Amino acid sequence: RLIHPKTAQEMKDGDQLKRGRAYLGPKDTAQLFLTTLSCHRPGVHIVQTSSNQDGSLLPNIRATELLGWRPSGD
Repeated sequence: RLIHPKTAQEMKDGDQLKRGRAYLGPKDTAQLFLTTLSCHRPGVHIVQTSSNQDGSLLPNIRATELLGWRPSGD
C-alpha cells in the first residue's frame, strides 16, 4: 500500500514533512520495489509501507519483518 508517493522535488520542498503526513520519497519507493522483487516467501502478503520515517504515523513493522525494508526518508 503506497500513500502519497513523492517526487524528488516534493521531498526537497519538504511540504509533506511539515504537515506530518504519510509519504514515501522516490528513493524509498525504488528500494521498496527492488526489495519486494527479491522476496522469496510464498503466498500473498499485504504490507503497509507508507509512513513517516520513524513509522509513528502508520507502522511499517510488517514490511521490516517480511522484507527487511524500512524508509530512509529519501
